[in-house]
Amino acid sequence: MITETDGLLLRDLDTSDGDITIVSTTGNITIENAGVLATSGDVTIEATAGTINDAQTNTDTTTDITGNAVTLTAATGIGETADVDTAATTLDVSVTGTGVIVINEADAVELLDIDTADGSITITSAGAMTVTDVIAGGDTGSNDDVTLTTTSGDIIMSGDITALNDEVTLVSAANVTDTTSGATDISAANLTITANSGTVGAGGLNNELDTDVDTLTIAALGDTYVLEDSAITLTSIVTTNGLIDIEAGGTITTTTVTAGGVNGVTLYATAGNIFDTAGGLITAGADSSLKASGIIGTAVTTSYNPVNVDIDGDLWVWAGDQRNGVSVILEGYVNSSAETERVEIYEPSPPGLVMLDNRLMGGGNYGSGSVNGSILSRGYGETLIAKTDMFSLFYDRAVRPCGHKISTSWLPFEGYMIDNDFFKYGYRHPIDISQLDLKPLPAGFFINPEKAQYYIIRAK
Repeated sequence: MITETDGLLLRDLDTSDGDITIVSTTGNITIENAGVLATSGDVTIEATAGTINDAQTNTDTTTDITGNAVTLTAATGIGETADVDTAATTLDVSVTGTGVIVINEADAVELLDIDTADGSITITSAGAMTVTDVIAGGDTGSNDDVTLTTTSGDIIMSGDITALNDEVTLVSAANVTDTTSGATDISAANLTITANSGTVGAGGLNNELDTDVDTLTIAALGDTYVLEDSAITLTSIVTTNGLIDIEAGGTITTTTVTAGGVNGVTLYATAGNIFDTAGGLITAGADSSLKASGIIGTAVTTSYNPVNVDIDGDLWVWAGDQRNGVSVILEGYVNSSAETERVEIYEPSPPGLVMLDNRLMGGGNYGSGSVNGSILSRGYGETLIAKTDMFSLFYDRAVRPCGHKISTSWLPFEGYMIDNDFFKYGYRHPIDISQLDLKPLPAGFFINPEKAQYYIIRAK
């Protein structure tokens, strides 16, 4: 063990069978290439009031510290000016004040306990990375991001990553897997995962990647399974050739969700709705499913926003709530196994209507169940009435059985009605019959309700 009251430059400290401990109480510690080597022992380096850095620039990746369990502690940063290069079995790294952690690991490693009080964490390994405990900045403000990268091997979540109010980025050369039993793996504002040669999570109980994040972005080669604790925005979830299965304990808001190849998309909002953003699209090449305890899309006039889909296969839907009489409203393309384009509905039937491109699919009180086959459902869409000689129907997309709104912009909103009161009280009002192709009354002739013996009210 070496204790120094000032700074240190570590050039060559070796042990073939033992541990190495170095402490600087006031200064910085700088490490040369191969500066600390404990062949079969542990290494502990502490800069109580300073930093720990590589003596060489970041282009140099020669190992600085070799040991079994490597523990690094500094007050104001580790690898901030030049990343520290390690060859360790486990890493326990802490920055107690304001400062970052930047480490380049030569092989597979377990991140046993990595934390900063106020700073980001960036760790790259040339082998599989097992994550046990990584915390950036506690619950402080911004710039406390976590970036973990493997150039070979998986990122294995056996614990948790926390970057509250900040971003977590995982870049895996292979897969991102979860070995925990339902506990939250990643807590952050934004999570971005890249696994261009592998998968994210797995099917089966407790194999999904467990998250508690606000936004999620994933690019993966294969299957993607995510279990989110609360509401989430799916900014971009894209697989090259894999299914997408995401369950959330709150509302799911989608932008781009694309399951590449002959694969489906499954989204389930267990305690919320499924909405999409402007320009959003869910794309799949196989049977897919959308389920929500709330609603899917919204038909409310002021915020009309159906969920847009492009599904080459059956689309199954279910919603536990309704808004303005509608539980599910979708737009787009569904290449179902049925003879007509439609969506399938899980039982029990949603309380409101299920619609695709303003076509009624079912749900709600679709049909009364009577022998006469009454349909009690409220329609959606619009019928426009445009003026010609008298009036005619102007075709609009919604002039179908599902239309419910009639627009007559050329008709007056209020006026006189020829009814019993008209004749009883002797009102005199001009009657314009110019559009009815009828012969008008002679000039100066009018109907006197007091003397008339009969009236023609209407003709059929």
